[in-house]
Amino acid sequence: MNHESEDSPSAWVDDAIRRHGPPLTCYARSIVHRSDCASDCVQDTFIRMAQRARTPDDILRPWLFKVCRNRCLDWLRKEKRMKPLGTYESALKDDTSTPDQVAEVSDSTRTVLALIDELTPTQREVMRLKYQAGMSYQEIADVTGRSVNHVGVILHESMQALRQNIRRHSDLLGAPLR
Repeated sequence: MNHESEDSPSAWVDDAIRRHGPPLTCYARSIVHRSDCASDCVQDTFIRMAQRARTPDDILRPWLFKVCRNRCLDWLRKEKRMKPLGTYESALKDDTSTPDQVAEVSDSTRTVLALIDELTPTQREVMRLKYQAGMSYQEIADVTGRSVNHVGVILHESMQALRQNIRRHSDLLGAPLR
């Protein structure tokens, strides 16, 4: 039998797809709002990766997100469908969610996601990269082309704005924010 070694190019690509595919797909879906197009963008990203020399993971991960982001933005430009980077409807229900999964999402989660949608597109993107993809400030800076300090400022301002939106929302409902 001919088994590929762990160091083979194919094993490296398979491992990268296994580890980075799901978060890249989620990120791409938050940009293009369509699972099929998100999958295409992620597939293109991995094709480009496979054509490169093997790269250490700490360099590869931000590179994958940057390439995926650019591919998604290219798709949006081509389709003339520029939309906000994410809406709470797409986070609550996509074409892979079952009705039971959608029903399990609490009202408070829906409210917070709706309030996140009130942030600027830049703030939403940086928050998604930080809290959804779990990226470091440096990785976010690499993906977005901003400085690490600017990423920190954006995250700080995003959290302040979100906190303010939550307070405003709780005031409207008559429930104090704890």
